[in-house]
Amino acid sequence: MEKIDANSKKEVEALGDVPPSRFTPRSCCLPAAAQFVMVAVLGSFQFGYSFSALNTSKAIIIVDFDWCKGDPSHMVDCSDGVLYGSLITTAVFIGLTFGCLLAGPVTNFGRRVSLLLTNLLFLVSSALAAAADGVASLFLARLYQGMAVGLATVCVPMYISEFSPDKSRGFYGTLHQLLITIGILVATLLGLAFGSPPTDTDFSYKVSTFQQVWWRFMLAFPAAVSIVAILLLWLVYTNESPHFLMHQGRKNTATALLRELLGKEDVSAEVQTIDVAICQQKVLEAESLSLKKAMTYPAYRHVLLLAFFLSAFQQFTGINILVANSNKLYTSLNIDASLVTALTVVTGLVNVLMTVPAIFLMDRLGRRTLLLAGCFGQAASTIIALIANLVDRNNTGVQWLTVACIYLFVISFAVGYGPVLWVYLHEIFPPEIKQTGASVASAINAVATIIVVLPSDFVLTSDMRVMLGICGGTSLVAFIVALVFMKETAGLSIDESPYFKGKRRVMSKYFDVTGLNNPGQQIPSLASGHFSATQLAPAPSGHAKELSA
Repeated sequence: MEKIDANSKKEVEALGDVPPSRFTPRSCCLPAAAQFVMVAVLGSFQFGYSFSALNTSKAIIIVDFDWCKGDPSHMVDCSDGVLYGSLITTAVFIGLTFGCLLAGPVTNFGRRVSLLLTNLLFLVSSALAAAADGVASLFLARLYQGMAVGLATVCVPMYISEFSPDKSRGFYGTLHQLLITIGILVATLLGLAFGSPPTDTDFSYKVSTFQQVWWRFMLAFPAAVSIVAILLLWLVYTNESPHFLMHQGRKNTATALLRELLGKEDVSAEVQTIDVAICQQKVLEAESLSLKKAMTYPAYRHVLLLAFFLSAFQQFTGINILVANSNKLYTSLNIDASLVTALTVVTGLVNVLMTVPAIFLMDRLGRRTLLLAGCFGQAASTIIALIANLVDRNNTGVQWLTVACIYLFVISFAVGYGPVLWVYLHEIFPPEIKQTGASVASAINAVATIIVVLPSDFVLTSDMRVMLGICGGTSLVAFIVALVFMKETAGLSIDESPYFKGKRRVMSKYFDVTGLNNPGQQIPSLASGHFSATQLAPAPSGHAKELSA
């Protein structure tokens, strides 16, 4: 622990800034950073599980609640069945939008606190979903669950990025996506217990007592994971991130935590980097730089628009049709009903297995390379499937070629767009707009998901070739935009966005923050939250009015 001089002794005592001897259990064999990350990604698991839980159980729920009783010609695909099924699926994504927007303010209370709230909301919403007695109560429960997913979308990657060393941030960041895919797979595997799902013309199908209990158990399952996460965060991993500790003026605790996370004694460079970032953030907080105001300046606008585009097109490429509606997708190919759930399981397994290489490639090949390769693979696979289906969609060989192309699409997404986006969003924003920018970008991702998933039941019921055309076209557009505008962030500090190198970005009449890009410059101490007159040097003339492009 750093020595505390006489001038700051009182302040340290007031802040309680005396770090513990150790932040992680000695009995755990994992590095300190890995321990914090593994606790965080329990939220990622629930994220993926919540997306996929209805995939294998939705048809059972439709029959159990007898939503098609007014239509004697349909067992599952009646108008009410399709509508209600779409609503309870989409409810998660609607809640996700609100959760993303709430995440920015919530993280201001602390990264650990935000994860506690996320898991608490998962716990409550899972219990409500399991107890649902109709479409309204199930919709509301899934809406609350979506809000938890929205919080996890922003809070988990932020927590991971602030606890991860720069050289391995891509590795740890990809674990978020890996646990999402594992959650999807577990939900699908649990769905195997249902057996063959009811078909639209199987009027003799009866939902067994086991099936009635099992779909409720599936919706309640995330509550158990939430309890584990809450206990770990409450009792074992009780510290905030170094960034948040520094922002609170607890420099001694942040320094000690950095030493444990990085496994070295000298962390002065890392402490100064964080101090600079927080200094910039506090200046802009005083200037009230809102997202709307930031969009009026080219330096900010460029990176915000890129983030919003990448977030939206991750979903416009169609991945969540496979995650949330893969049973319906395979059924639309006229594949034997007994194989549908098995194909969905293989989809989930492929998604998990192909995310693993991305963990090791993220820092080695870089974010940009992986995303470009993934988008190219997505575009190629869907275009091939589209052409084949335009030639002869009823041919058995074409149907299985389409399945193979779907798997290639999933592989491409798993090594590219899937993991890259959640790492990249927390690397490209400067500190002053990081929380707001990431929250809004994640909310846009959620809105795009709603746009894609809500009509997917109707599209797959009519003609899946429309879906293939849209997915192929959007993947190609994403590839072109990333090729032209995307910059690499691998190996850079979390506060060192490549989009702002050499550019003034802080609109302040009080402080020229551009000068702080020089690592050797003396910077204000934030322990007290005050700046001296010499440290608050006036910005150059005209700087208060305009940011350079």
